[in-house]
Formats: sequence, C-alpha cells, structure tokens
Amino acid sequence: REASKLYLERLGDSADPEIRSTLEKKIAVAYLNRGQFIEAIDHFDQALALLGVNENRGTVGNALHLGHAFITVFSNIYLPGMRRSRGEASERERDVFELRIDRARIQVTADPGRFLPDCLSGLHELRRVDHSSIEKLGWLYAAAGGLFSYAGILFGVSARFLDRGQEAINREDERELFFLGLMSFVHHLLSGDWDEGHEVDPALVAEALRYGQLWDVATYVGLEENKLVHQGRFQEASQDLELLMKMQDLYAYDYARSTGLFSTALLRLEQGRLEEALATAEEYVASFDEPALNILGLGTKAQIQVRAGDFEGAHETLEREAALHESAGTLVPFHGNPAIRAHFELDVAELEVAVREERPADVRSLRRQAARSGARARRVAGRVAWDRAPIYRTTGLAHWYSGSHAKALSWWAKAAEAAKKLGMKPELARIYRDIGRHLAEAGSGPGAFEGQNGDAWLEKAAAISRELEIARNPATDAEPAAD
Repeated sequence: REASKLYLERLGDSADPEIRSTLEKKIAVAYLNRGQFIEAIDHFDQALALLGVNENRGTVGNALHLGHAFITVFSNIYLPGMRRSRGEASERERDVFELRIDRARIQVTADPGRFLPDCLSGLHELRRVDHSSIEKLGWLYAAAGGLFSYAGILFGVSARFLDRGQEAINREDERELFFLGLMSFVHHLLSGDWDEGHEVDPALVAEALRYGQLWDVATYVGLEENKLVHQGRFQEASQDLELLMKMQDLYAYDYARSTGLFSTALLRLEQGRLEEALATAEEYVASFDEPALNILGLGTKAQIQVRAGDFEGAHETLEREAALHESAGTLVPFHGNPAIRAHFELDVAELEVAVREERPADVRSLRRQAARSGARARRVAGRVAWDRAPIYRTTGLAHWYSGSHAKALSWWAKAAEAAKKLGMKPELARIYRDIGRHLAEAGSGPGAFEGQNGDAWLEKAAAISRELEIARNPATDAEPAAD
C-alpha cells in the first residue's frame, strides 16, 4: 500500500490512467484487508474513475440512469430471449466489473446508501458485453445474488443470479466455490431457508482463509454464528466466535473484531445474560466509526434494554439511533431492522405497564404508538428471516393489551410457526412463555389455547430454557399477566 501511494505521489497525473487505476485498486484492497472500508471505497472509486466510469450524473441524471438500469437488469433476468448479441468484454471492462464486485461487498456496511444503485449500475453495464467473455463471471453472478439478498426485497432476483452463478462458476477454483457458497448462504439465511445443506463445508472455509479471503470468511462466519445463536446452538456459535477472534489476532483485521463483538452481544442476549450483552453492545458501538455498524449496535442495545426492563435507557438509545440514521440515509435491513423492532417492543412493553397500572390516558396513547410502530415492523419482517417470529410475537402482545385476545392468540400461533420453521428455539420459548403467562391470568378471557392451559405453555417454555441453559429474566418471567 505505501509503495503504491508513493508511486502515485511521485508521478501524479502524468502516470498512465490504467497503471494508476491498478495502483489505486491495490491500495483499496490493502485497506479492505485491514477492515478499513471507508478508505477502501474511496480508492475503489478512484480506480473506477481512472478507467472512465462516470458515477456522478447529478440528481436527475442518477435517477434516470437508475430507472434504466433497473429495467435492463430485470429484462435480462426474466426475459433472456430479448438479449442482443454482444461483443467480448475488453480487458478494461473486465477490470471494471471486478472493481465493482470488490466495492459492493463493503458498501453494504460502509456506504449502504450507494449499495443498491451502484450494484444495479454495474449489472446494467453487462448488457454491453458477451457474459461468457468475463473471466470471473461466476463471481459476478454470485455477488449479484448474495448482495441483492442484503437489500431484503429482491429474493427472487437473487435466486436467479445464484442459479446462473452455479452454471458459470469454475469448480476447480476453491476461492470461487467458497464465494458462491457464501452468497448462496446469505440468500437462504435472509430469505428464510435454514436447511443445514446451505452451510459451507468447514474445510472450504479454512481454504478460503488460507487464500486470504478475509472479508468473505468473516462475513460467512459472522452470519453463520447469527443463525446458530437464533437456533440455540450456542456451543457451535462459540466456535465461530473463536475463529473471528483468531482472525483479528492473526491479521489485525478490524472487520473480524467488529463482527465478533456484535455476534458476542447477540449470543449473550439469546442466552439471557443481559448485563454482559449490554456491555458488549456498548463496546461495539464505541469501537467503530461506520454509521451502519453504529445503527446496528444501537438497535441491538435498545432491544437488550427493553428485555431488561430499562425503558428509559432504551428511549435514549433509540434517540441516538434516530439522529444517526437521519444523517446516514438508506440502510440495508440487516443493519436497520433491530432499531425498528426495538421501537415496537418498547411501545408494547410500556403499553403492558400502563394497562397493569390502570392509566387509561397512557393506554390510549401507547396503543396508537404501538399500532404505528407495529405496522412499520411488519413491513420489514419479510426482509430478514429471523425478525419475523419476534415481530409476530410482539404483535400478539399488542393485540392482547388492546383487548383483542383472539387476534393475539392468532398472531402467537403465526409466530410459533415461523420460529419452528427456522428452528429458533430461544424465540419459541419466549412465544410459549407469553402464551402461558397471559392464559394463566386471563380472567374472563380464554383459558386455553390449542387444548393446553397457561401452566402447560409455561412448562413448555421452561423446558426449552432448561435445555439451552437460558438464564431467567426477572423483568418478564416473574410478571403476572393483565386481563
């Protein structure tokens, strides 16, 4: 990196643009491999600009280009018969595609506002060339498939790109195989197919690390850990955390550390170790500058505070998140959803307290707030699979404390179905606990659900908690339910 920077400083604008672009790419990759993504994106931008890529068309020009790109990409995917014959990709065009792939990976975290527009723009340029003339075509299709899944709204498009990646991938190249496996895993994880067959062979993960695919490995291991935690596979999740910490120690890789800290906070939260989870979330927020990571951390911190009964602290945290979100702009759902969930969970938790304390004016106000935050949460529930069951469960609570017991039970049944589909045992325990504690104190309301009374549902919840060794939460487990 330093040698490249020195060369650029000496030659300045007199150097050949392609040589300068190559050096800018080397600097960008060096920053990427240190986990310094904002700096890496800046140098990827410069490398692309030196190859003649114009990404600053003004507000109107960008909007028109994005619309055209959207139509072109979708017609190529869904109407392949309309494709025209095209010439081979030049060396410059192949370099541009490769730069765009490398940049898109880290834009998810470091520049989410440009992530989807830049991805569409890059795919739009594919119309100009014969796809088979692109050396890393499998990488390109795989990247498009996985990265569209991060957007949370284009899972069908993502699946089609991944199918093309399967056809185009070089199966003799373990690096390509791992990258395809990573992006396929991202797609299935976020869309909601958690079959273990989508997990990558650990031997291939080890090979990818040996090849220096640091971002790819840290991303896969972090997301796999998230899945394992949500399923209550805590011991396996801890093994993933050990690998992330090893990557930080061996390579001084900041992204491995940030991923490890977030994953640790999530693990402690699902284990019920709320004080440890809160401390780790605070360390995560304080340690990194990227707005998307801070927003993810603050949203997760607020969820922890709500679960611990610290409503005042949750309000303060969400105010910080809102201010940061306003300046950060667009986020992918993975980073933005935790705060949306936390808002809804906080409104419903405060509604429950207001109902218990018989404060009619507050109850009316909080019911309106919960209706608004709940509608917003349900709109994003489909974008990240593990958010569905908790949002459905909280919707059930909102209905219960609005007097609609039948609707509450219907939403809890939907939540349980979503949790069972993904094997989310810790969340399933929370669903059973909420059903049980409300049935047990229902008064004139329903005394049983699916043929079981409140005590039976509470025992089912307790059995899962014992199996997974989830700590008891005094803020919720001991509370009686209101009518």
